[in-house]
Amino acid sequence: MGAIVLQNCMDTNEPDSDGLTPLMHAAAGGHEEVVGLLLSHGARLGDRDNRRRSVLHWAVLTYREAVLRLLLKHAASDDPLLIDAYDESGCTPLHAAIDSGFEIGVSILMEFGVNIHSRARKP
Repeated sequence: MGAIVLQNCMDTNEPDSDGLTPLMHAAAGGHEEVVGLLLSHGARLGDRDNRRRSVLHWAVLTYREAVLRLLLKHAASDDPLLIDAYDESGCTPLHAAIDSGFEIGVSILMEFGVNIHSRARKP
């Protein structure tokens, strides 16, 4: 997917009708190589879908350990606040990892400095 987007000079940040960007689709699908390719060609980590979910939310919700780690390495230098971003239901990626039972994801988020004291917000 990423190669097709790049070969056709498409916008690597163009969202679909649900607000998902190519980076979000690649992350949710576990396509680590495509995620890396999109990031190297300017894909933005801070974009949100129509439910205010970030690419980190999508990596967590689909249990993508390697993708989550790759995204967090980029997020640390790109936008340190992204790790604690809330979606429309008031959940951060950490809340999503806990709610979905993604224990490794919780550990990875903690390794990268997630705010363990953040509380879920009521919409």
